[in-house]
Amino acid sequence: MIARLRGILEDKTKERVVVDVNGVGYGLFVAETVSLRLPEPGQEVVLQVYTHVREDQITLYGFLSRLEQDVFLLLMSASGVGPKLALSVLSALTAEQILEGVVYENKALFTGISGVGKKTVEKLFVEIREKAEKRLLLERGTVSAPAAGKREASTATGNWTQDLEQALVALGYREADVKLVVREVLAQGKEIGGLDAAIRYALQFLAGGMKPKSLRGNA
Repeated sequence: MIARLRGILEDKTKERVVVDVNGVGYGLFVAETVSLRLPEPGQEVVLQVYTHVREDQITLYGFLSRLEQDVFLLLMSASGVGPKLALSVLSALTAEQILEGVVYENKALFTGISGVGKKTVEKLFVEIREKAEKRLLLERGTVSAPAAGKREASTATGNWTQDLEQALVALGYREADVKLVVREVLAQGKEIGGLDAAIRYALQFLAGGMKPKSLRGNA
C-alpha cells in the first residue's frame, strides 16, 4: 500500500495529477481544492496517499494534508459513500467546512454538491457526526456546537481528560498507549494548560518526539 509520495509534479488537472518518483509516474485522483493549491508542473510535491484496492484495479487518491485524508476516509465510512463521492464533497468544500457542516448539521452547506442528495446528507449526520466532532476537536482543540441538545466540549483545565482519551482512540491509537500518554499529560500539571495544548503535547508524545517526564533527567 502506498501511503505517501514525494516527487516532481509532471502534470495536473482539476481532478488528476501525475507525480514522477525516481522515473516512475504515479497517477492520482485529487479534489479540486487540492489541485488549486498544488505548484506548477516541474516542482516538487509531497502528497498523502490513500490506496483504494478493488478486484480489477488499484486507484490512488492524493491529499496535501493529513486532515484532508482523514476527512476523505471519514466520509467513506458512511454507508453508500465511495471514494468518488467523497472526493466530490472535498472538491466543493474544505476539510474543516465538511467537519463543521456535519457537526453542526448544516444541510444547506451540502446543497448542490454533485451526487449528494438529502438522504446522503442525513446519513452523514447520523453515521459520522460523532467521529467528525472528535476530529474537529483534535484540529482546533475545542468544538462549540451551537445546536440545541449537543454536547459542548469542555476546555477547562482538569475537565478535558475524557475528551482527550476519546479523541486519541478515535484516531486509532491503542487504549493502553492512550492511557499512558494521558497520565504523562496530567503529570505536567500547569505546564500544559488547556485541552488545545494537551492534544498537541499528546500527539508529539505518541509520535515519539518527547520523553516521559520521569526520564528527562536521565537524557
